[in-house]
Amino acid sequence: MKNSKLSVAFLPLLTIFILSAIDAIATAVGITYGFYDELNPLMDIALEHSVAAFIAAKLSLVTLSCVLLYRLWHKKLARYAAYILIGLYIFIVTIHTIAYIAIYNAGMLS
Repeated sequence: MKNSKLSVAFLPLLTIFILSAIDAIATAVGITYGFYDELNPLMDIALEHSVAAFIAAKLSLVTLSCVLLYRLWHKKLARYAAYILIGLYIFIVTIHTIAYIAIYNAGMLS
């Protein structure tokens, strides 16, 4: 039996969404405590409204991106893009983890 597009695409796209949510929350916490600055000007505008607006905007954009990747999953480029995004988000979440360990060890987070 051949795998359906949904079953094949589900795990990579869910991984992108979860890693993006971790990134959004870690960024929001870092900005709230004054450890981070938002470098993306569009996300900075959302952040000026509220942290909730920032997280909602980020997750909305990622959701739209995942829907687009799902619709184009039959194309090799969409699958490559998904796996590249996963790699980038793993890198970003790793940076957040290292930063928070350093912040905690410096006694700046209790």
